[in-house]
Amino acid sequence: MRKWRRLTNYASRCALYGDDASCIDPLPQDKRFANEAWRRWPYNLFYQSFLLNQQWWHNATTEIAGVTKQHENVVEFASP
Repeated sequence: MRKWRRLTNYASRCALYGDDASCIDPLPQDKRFANEAWRRWPYNLFYQSFLLNQQWWHNATTEIAGVTKQHENVVEFASP
């Protein structure tokens, strides 16, 4: 729910004020969104929602009590 709220606040700021400050930044090694075109509408909303979704899945599939690291890696790899 918090990530959905972050995304809707971001979309509102973009629509109302033209604010281009990200609500989530890619990891330093992630160069998929380095092109300036990702900062423009509607692609900025696409990449921000993708990163928030990716972060949610990472949090949901890692550091689960009772799960081995090997199985955690398999589940994390298989999740979107």
